[in-house]
Amino acid sequence: MKKAPVEVVLVLVTDGVLDHPWAVSTLALPAGVSLLDLNLPKLREKLLASGQVKTANLTLSLPDTLAVTISERSPVARLTAAIPGVGLQELLVARDGVVFKGVDFDPAMIETLPWLEGFTLSRQRGEFLPIPGMEAVAELLAKAKLEAEERYRTWEVVSLARLSSDGELEVRTQIGTRIIFGTRDDYFRQLSRLDLVLDREAQIHPEKIPQVINLTFGLQVPVTYATSASAQLERAPGPVPQFHPSPLATPSSVSPYVPIKLKREL
Repeated sequence: MKKAPVEVVLVLVTDGVLDHPWAVSTLALPAGVSLLDLNLPKLREKLLASGQVKTANLTLSLPDTLAVTISERSPVARLTAAIPGVGLQELLVARDGVVFKGVDFDPAMIETLPWLEGFTLSRQRGEFLPIPGMEAVAELLAKAKLEAEERYRTWEVVSLARLSSDGELEVRTQIGTRIIFGTRDDYFRQLSRLDLVLDREAQIHPEKIPQVINLTFGLQVPVTYATSASAQLERAPGPVPQFHPSPLATPSSVSPYVPIKLKREL
């Protein structure tokens, strides 16, 4: 009498959010397949295809167990891309620049992620190529969330437009202020200076919203304001002014370039 085939039992171990139903659906093992007939390299390719899975190991344990151990990428930012045949789709970006759709993440967490702009999203053989420079972006976002979480929550967009040319990242807040960080300086120091500058400017110009705060000059932090009251409320991004310290700068448009005096080195 022929024995009935042993059904494969799938066991999933992960450090992220993907669950057992996702693994079952992704691997799509044929009904009645023998454990020894499984093509482990091809199954591993299926797990890695989405981009959310960074590494995957599959092991067999007779008579019926397929153990799958994966490590997952965590998103640090998000973007919107036009996908042929699909249209606009929201995608996530990991620290290593890998772009992926994202499955099983808490929607509330995703809503806290800033949007990316100022780069070209390239594709090869139908797959998105990693975005260069994301390590610098992820480092800034991680330190901001740790050091100044309340301010981080107001960050709406991060631009990579001048990252490769000038080593700068531009953050746009929910109220339209653009903050320029230098990737060659310590982020913790820049975040500390940002706090001091915002406190100072709130005392000097309580009725105004800063348009641009440039943290790339060290202790000298230029702060630019819109030239009209109506422009103060504009949130649409525009060209970033080029800062050239000059005695001709008027107090109505640019705050004086006065070094910030700190009690400790930042």
